[in-house]
Amino acid sequence: MKNLTNDNRCPIIKDLIQPAIADLEIRHSSINELRPIKELVEKIDYLQKIKQTDLILIAGGRLAENTETTSWIVLNTLFLKNKAVLYFSLDIHKNDLINMFLCLDAGLNYEYIKKGFFTESDWKKMINSAHKLSEKLLYICDLQLKANEIIEQIEKLHREISMKKQNLSLVIIDYFQLIKCKEFSKQKISEILKLLKQSAINLKITIVLLWQFHYNFSENPDEFIVPKFEDIQEFDIIKKNTDFVGLIEPYENIFKIYKPDMQEISF
Repeated sequence: MKNLTNDNRCPIIKDLIQPAIADLEIRHSSINELRPIKELVEKIDYLQKIKQTDLILIAGGRLAENTETTSWIVLNTLFLKNKAVLYFSLDIHKNDLINMFLCLDAGLNYEYIKKGFFTESDWKKMINSAHKLSEKLLYICDLQLKANEIIEQIEKLHREISMKKQNLSLVIIDYFQLIKCKEFSKQKISEILKLLKQSAINLKITIVLLWQFHYNFSENPDEFIVPKFEDIQEFDIIKKNTDFVGLIEPYENIFKIYKPDMQEISF
């Protein structure tokens, strides 16, 4: 059997840390002005109500907020649960994703850091987080794949990790609409969701999907309408084929999780 870590589709984090850090150093070398870093607010444990075999869809309109939310879920799984994670980053380059992980763990503002604005103290925090993260079983794939290819990679990695007597606990797909597909018809979306749910059941893992949708702006330029789940055209299919649905409310850093019957879960 071909070793998954050698085909460069889902490399492990310890092989990715150094290039990501080097990328930050290059950005920092071109910056003359240092700006203050704001501390990120603490997040709750999103996974305390979620079990293995669940298929979860998280909807939001701002890419940075969406990825930050799933990044907290990843860090929770790696550091608190000490389990393996596979992250399909179909929109963000793996270096940027890793640097977001490092910033969140170090309590630094990623938006500043990625532009090269950081102090020597910030850099030490990033290096410390890099050492911690490099010891974890985090695998990242930033290639656009078809649904069956994603499931194939999940199954391969699950077998490989199981041989090492470790457990693949969490899979993130960021984001769903970038799965390689000729047409996202309702039937096709339903088929993909069912395949992913079956994979979650068979392998006893949690799969989290990010769903991107747009906000509806009113005629008043200073006002916008916060999207609801019902704004998603495929909402009925999503509700039918997932165990939980999450909504990221913009600008408020609020993340809510609902059951399929749309009953909000209290944390």
